[in-house]
Amino acid sequence: MNLLIVEDELRLRQSLTELMPWERAGITEVTAAATLEEGKRWLQLKRPDILLVDIQLPDGDGLSLVRQATEWNVEVKAVVLSGHDHFPYAQEALSMGVKQYLLKPAGQDAILQAVAAAVSERRQDIQRRHDADMLRQQWHNYLPILRQRILRQGLDGSLSTASLLRRMAELGIDLQEDERYAVMVIDPDPYPQERVQAFGGDRGLMHFAVGQVVEETMTGMEYGSMLICREADGPLAILFRYPSAAFSRGMAEESRRVEASQAAESHCERTDGELMIGIHALAGKMLEYIKTSLKFTASAGICSACGRLTDVPRLYKEADFALRQRLVHGGDIVIPYRNHGLRAAEDASAITIHTEQWERELDIAWNTAEEQQAAELAEAWIRAVCAIPEAEAFKEQMMFLQSWIIMWLRRQGWSMAEVMGEDARWFRHTAELRTKQEWSEWMRSVMRRIGAEAGMVRRRGGNRLVSEVKELIESELHTELTLQEVADRLFINASYLSRLFKQEMDQPFSSYLLMRRMERAKEALFQGERVYEAAQAAGFRDVSYFTKVFRKYWGLRRVTGSGDNGLHQLS
Repeated sequence: MNLLIVEDELRLRQSLTELMPWERAGITEVTAAATLEEGKRWLQLKRPDILLVDIQLPDGDGLSLVRQATEWNVEVKAVVLSGHDHFPYAQEALSMGVKQYLLKPAGQDAILQAVAAAVSERRQDIQRRHDADMLRQQWHNYLPILRQRILRQGLDGSLSTASLLRRMAELGIDLQEDERYAVMVIDPDPYPQERVQAFGGDRGLMHFAVGQVVEETMTGMEYGSMLICREADGPLAILFRYPSAAFSRGMAEESRRVEASQAAESHCERTDGELMIGIHALAGKMLEYIKTSLKFTASAGICSACGRLTDVPRLYKEADFALRQRLVHGGDIVIPYRNHGLRAAEDASAITIHTEQWERELDIAWNTAEEQQAAELAEAWIRAVCAIPEAEAFKEQMMFLQSWIIMWLRRQGWSMAEVMGEDARWFRHTAELRTKQEWSEWMRSVMRRIGAEAGMVRRRGGNRLVSEVKELIESELHTELTLQEVADRLFINASYLSRLFKQEMDQPFSSYLLMRRMERAKEALFQGERVYEAAQAAGFRDVSYFTKVFRKYWGLRRVTGSGDNGLHQLS
């Protein structure tokens, strides 16, 4: 226990601090202060258990320190020293819960006894706070959380069978290795925003509500023993337990002998197939209750068959895999795991869609602001992805399309947040789009936004890529520049560039390049340069060929260079 002494008389303070056998009273640390302010500072720093305070201090009333200490911690105990037998002081001290009021000069034994009594009372308070009954109640309240945590580790395979048996036994759940087990996983379907708002916008609360309905559904129904494992914002898992076949026969005979419940006997006699049929029926009933009471739908995934405790991680994986197939089948459904489904999913992940043509044509359509054509191409791509039957392969192609869109936006130098608006968040939270329909609707919205932005960019002054081409032409007019060379420098297809340039500039690339060469040559000649110098400035190495092209382009009969004086026209 910590003791704070506040006494202004130096001799008495030193005596109390250095000469008292405080260890006999249960004191392990002593701090001393000479004034009220110093006492307050130590009170804040040390947070003592016991106070030994003089009432009359140079800078205030010692009882105010007691009052402040009890405001911070009502269990602090105080012993008061006073040089005056003044009843109002004693009365005020008693009103604050002070148990010992000593008059100076108090003897060492009296002070020690008073502090020891305060220590004893403080310890009793601590003991009451940690009373065994209270601890048991706290343990009982926390027990379900511990059980669910250990069960979750058993389901996902992070705990071995032996560890799961031991840990659950410590928590009062006696699992048996030879029992029969089955797993069901339930999760709310994607829900409209108004339903989320009905729950205060808290998706975790919706998952909790599903758990409550599931537990209420199980109450009073004989579906065997089961353990429910909740997640704050994830699927709810149910582990069903049934006696083993060998144990079942003995249990059935015993139940007949002692006239146990017919339901328990019935469970003992059921085959694995009959148990799975019962679980499927129960799942359908749960989903119906959820829809009726909570006004939204949920889906359930169920493992393929019963298994032993060592099979539980596999059974859980099967049920979870089955649930994820609602991405293909839609919601409000009970989905059984199909044999070899996990292996088939691995094979299905190799399914690819040949998207090269869509990538190329959609790129052109957006860059040329052909919104109708872009919409048709986008719809074809989305439909092809949604036609994939396997959920895992579908998700792979779904992520490919999303990644391609992100890269396309980056190539344009566009901000995703500005272009996509409220649709941008789903690129980070795609997992929340749990059906094909919801994903396809979102993706169509994304495609429409890109098409609209592309049209706006075109109306604002042209295509960014074409602008780069024009800048390159201006800087390279003195070279033998070609369409293929420009395309190679910009890492794009030459035919695509040709089409894009013509749609943007209303003339072919070759015509625009020739126009700029002729204009550059004319400028050079008017500035007094020789014909061969003008040809070089326009990217021609053959002067005679340049002369022929120049005359034809500008409608001249012949061109001559007169010394340093530039161009002469002869009609």
